[in-house]
Amino acid sequence: MIDGVDGVLIEKLPSIVPLSSVFLKDAFVLNTHGFQVFPRLMKDCVTDDLIAKCKTQCEQEGEAVFNNSKRPDGRLNDKKRLQLSVDQIKCVEMMRCKTVLTKRLTPLFPRHKVDAMVALLSLPGCKAQLEHTDLSQSTLAKVLLPEHDEQMPLACMIALTDGTLLDVWPGAIRFGTSRKFKHMQVKLRAGDVLVFRGDLVHGGAAVNDANVRIHAYLDVVDGVVRPKHKDGVEETHFMCDEEHILKRWK
Repeated sequence: MIDGVDGVLIEKLPSIVPLSSVFLKDAFVLNTHGFQVFPRLMKDCVTDDLIAKCKTQCEQEGEAVFNNSKRPDGRLNDKKRLQLSVDQIKCVEMMRCKTVLTKRLTPLFPRHKVDAMVALLSLPGCKAQLEHTDLSQSTLAKVLLPEHDEQMPLACMIALTDGTLLDVWPGAIRFGTSRKFKHMQVKLRAGDVLVFRGDLVHGGAAVNDANVRIHAYLDVVDGVVRPKHKDGVEETHFMCDEEHILKRWK
């Protein structure tokens, strides 16, 4: 679904259309808009058993990550966004998914490697995640210019079910403040892979029903080192208070 996009296609579509549809799949470019969808890239790896295993283990063993509050353990955080390393999900389907994802992304991004793969579960009623980038401006300082795009750390999300959502701000990359950026909600189908830049402003979408998906970082070999806090959690840079990042549409 495209809603709130400024100058990409049209302001609003008359109906809900998955971004991986033939009409829209090439509308967004990684180093222009900050993200790109690879339709059905992992469709053959998505099984009912994989979905069930991810959901069950995330519910039982997953840890809460920041969501509607900057602190995961804060009183205001709804704790309905859970993650679990896929290394803890012991099943043939997950092993195959990890192997196949690496095999298929390597030709597309030969300078990057897939790592830190996790299953993510949004529980029913999960609120929208705060607007953020995966890495800070200071961390990315040496790779923000267009001539260094191939060195930009990336991340990806694999949709395991139809209707998987992610909130993005198209074009909000390189920490530019020369214009205001509008919110858009990406809607994916099972097997779609969404790849996005480490400087793209984004946030997990609010959901009514449970949703499970897989997330992985794509770090550059011998490139930017992803900083971690003392507790081992990767760096996050919050953009929710920036005036040029407009609030989500209702």
